[in-house]
Amino acid sequence: MTSQLRTRLRRLLGAGTGIALAVGLSAVVIAAPAQAATQDGVYVGENSHGYDITITVSDGKVTDVATTSTIFCGLNPPIPSPLTFNDIPDTAIGADGTFQANWTYQIDADYHAEYWLGGTFHDDGTVTSSGSNAADMVGAGLQCTGTQFTYDAAVDGTPAPQITVNPNPATLSQITDPAGVVRFTGTGFAPDSSVALLVDGQQAATRTAGADGSVEVILHWPNATVGDHVVKFTSGARTAQTTFTVVADPTYTPTAAVSPSTTTVSALAGAGVSVTGAGFPPSAAVTIAFDGTTVTTVDSGADGSVGYTLSRAAVAPGAHTITLTSGQWSASAALTVEADPVVYHPTVLVTPDTISQSELASAGIQVQGSGFPENTPVEVLFDGAVVTTAITSDTGAVATSVLRSGVAAGTSTVLVRSGQWQASDTVVVTADPIDPADVTLTPSEIATGALEADGIALTAEGLPAEVPVRVLFDGTQVATFTASATGTGSASFTVPDVAPGRHTVQLVQGPGFAPRGEALAAFAPGDVLGEAELQVTADPASPGLVLSVSRIATDSLAATGVQLAGTGFTPGQAVAVLFDGQEVGAALADASGSVSFTLRRAGVAPGDHPIALTQGDLRSEAVLTVTAASQPGTPGPGTSNPGTPGQAGGTSGGLAATGTDAGLWTGVAGAALALMAAGALIVVRRRRA
Repeated sequence: MTSQLRTRLRRLLGAGTGIALAVGLSAVVIAAPAQAATQDGVYVGENSHGYDITITVSDGKVTDVATTSTIFCGLNPPIPSPLTFNDIPDTAIGADGTFQANWTYQIDADYHAEYWLGGTFHDDGTVTSSGSNAADMVGAGLQCTGTQFTYDAAVDGTPAPQITVNPNPATLSQITDPAGVVRFTGTGFAPDSSVALLVDGQQAATRTAGADGSVEVILHWPNATVGDHVVKFTSGARTAQTTFTVVADPTYTPTAAVSPSTTTVSALAGAGVSVTGAGFPPSAAVTIAFDGTTVTTVDSGADGSVGYTLSRAAVAPGAHTITLTSGQWSASAALTVEADPVVYHPTVLVTPDTISQSELASAGIQVQGSGFPENTPVEVLFDGAVVTTAITSDTGAVATSVLRSGVAAGTSTVLVRSGQWQASDTVVVTADPIDPADVTLTPSEIATGALEADGIALTAEGLPAEVPVRVLFDGTQVATFTASATGTGSASFTVPDVAPGRHTVQLVQGPGFAPRGEALAAFAPGDVLGEAELQVTADPASPGLVLSVSRIATDSLAATGVQLAGTGFTPGQAVAVLFDGQEVGAALADASGSVSFTLRRAGVAPGDHPIALTQGDLRSEAVLTVTAASQPGTPGPGTSNPGTPGQAGGTSGGLAATGTDAGLWTGVAGAALALMAAGALIVVRRRRA
């Protein structure tokens, strides 16, 4: 139909007429046969002003609309301006498939927008305009008029977005927990689209939807309040909304217990006592204090239980209190500590204090102890393993010898214990001398980039049989292997970012990679078994990238593409091609290090786009400017005809400019500010032919 200008006065005067018309339409449709329930989903189409329109339907209601209408502001002549639709209220769809909405949107204290939207949903999954469809801007000193438009749209097959909250309801402490406990999950959004989470109308977070259109936010809301809150995921025209309830934290009655409730000074310092609690808030921090002094903090279980083994040295005999506290909740238990009947002060001396691995296996060490309980069995432990037992004398002294084979070089501990009484000393075990292994590096000279990409092959002969070996490059481990029964071994490794020069590769005995045997007794973990020198040279000159064109239309980029020419890469190695930071292909560098690649990309937005060639640390970049599609076209004068959107001047596929020439806005600056505040200045897509 032909667009008709509606002044604000005509709109205000015609409000009653519009209502009567809506009622009249309802009366006509009621007589028609009933249709199936309107299909949920997002209906996508175009209006007669040349703008996209999307209408979201959920549970028999229109819950969202995204479109733009043209209004005219100012005089001599009026200036056409786009005005976007905002915040349609949930509008019920009648049994006959019709709906009609009229609402306002407050921009600021001086301006507001008013909208009309009506339509009829059909059984074939389409919706067409009916009733009044227009937008208008109202404000002091503002002269704007709206124009009617028509539209048609069809459901796009994508389910309406959904939002779930877990847990819901949540306690006040859960939603205010800095660690984040409450999870907001959305589905049904466009993959890789930006989705905002709004809580009571305020943006709380923004996430990017995954490839399946899902999005998730774990929210920490420090100033949350008890009650119902409206939460919404929104992304362009797609929104999902629900109610999130915050409830007050529950009341707890915690208890505490200590087992045993009576212990000795030495037992408390050794094995300690078991502290348990129950009835605390679940999964909460609980502080454990001994006589008012904090000992530690633990987390309660999902059932509010707490368990901890408390040991405490040098506690005076008498009554003591153990207190468990979580926030405002606490519980205490009593502990009685009794004095030990007798206190011993044993000592141990090991001679010699330094011995070789072979001498330890043949002659051994002497262990002498004193101050132990009299005439009592004692155990002698070497590095934690019991090696012999003895009986103390009438004076509490003990003497014995220890022989050990296969001990690694380093400091070992000899401990003598009798019940709760124990003492220890250390002995330094030195490695027996060994002959270095023959280490061969292939190649022995390599460039920095090749060392990172291709690496080095290492072979060794003359190693101890079946010994675990670590390969160190300038002291940093780069590989491991286990020597064969004949003392040979091999490995390969790469190293990134190595400076040119000579570097040392060492083979070091590495514990934990193979079982030890008696044949390894002469070797200790950490021994250098052999080494070799590697000469590292600088990489060739930096790579380069040249584009066949620096500017190209988006449709030409999709059809003919751009030729990329790269130089300075490692010959015979793959070179990745990146467009806008994403890998889109790869090519093999030839014998001279050159690369050629034809880049074609469809659907690229106009603007500057970075292109890069990468190979390991080698990288070269260039910028390609993509312009709008090469088909020319500009909008022509005139008004659209009813039911035939898309007949304005211009050709298909182009993009209209954003904004309006500053000269056209003389005298209507206030309207421009209001339109921008309402989100009206947007990128407008021309109607397809």
